[in-house]
Formats: sequence, structure tokens, C-alpha cells
Amino acid sequence: MFSLFPSAVTISSNLPIGAGLGSSASFCVSLAAALLMAKFYANAEGDSIDHITDSVHKSLNIDEDNLELINKWAFEGEKIIHGRPSGIDNNVSTFG
Repeated sequence: MFSLFPSAVTISSNLPIGAGLGSSASFCVSLAAALLMAKFYANAEGDSIDHITDSVHKSLNIDEDNLELINKWAFEGEKIIHGRPSGIDNNVSTFG
């Protein structure tokens, strides 16, 4: 288990919102991936900066399990934004 300190996220984009381009899904996938990265940093707490950097770089070799987790977190974000999303946009944003 890990904990994070309270944070604020500021996003800027040139993608038009509400245009059916999947910008909310790409935001959710990016945020989920950033939270996963923060988890790796939190797990490495107390280690030297070099060790943390090495472990994060190794951990960021995103495998199928991590992609599935990012996709699930992104889908939860999409549900908050849209209510009942299809899941297609977050799948495309996660897996290509």
C-alpha cells in the first residue's frame, strides 16, 4: 500500500473538447499512467535518487498487466466524466 500527498493537476491542451476526438480518454490514460509512476516513486521512498531513478525506469517498462491497470483506472475516470462511456476511447488511448 502506498500513500500520496494531496496534489493538484493542471492540464492544458489544444485538443477541442466535446468534438468526439477522445480527449477525455487520453487525459484519463495520461493521469492513470502518472499515478502509476507516482506509485513506483512512493514504493522507492527512502532509497537514493539514483536507485529510485533506476527502479522507476525499470518499472516504466510497461507490460500488459500495467497497461490493463492503466486502462481500468482510465475507464473509471471516463465514468466520472461521461457517466456511461463505451470504453472504446480509453482502450484505444491505452493500447493504440
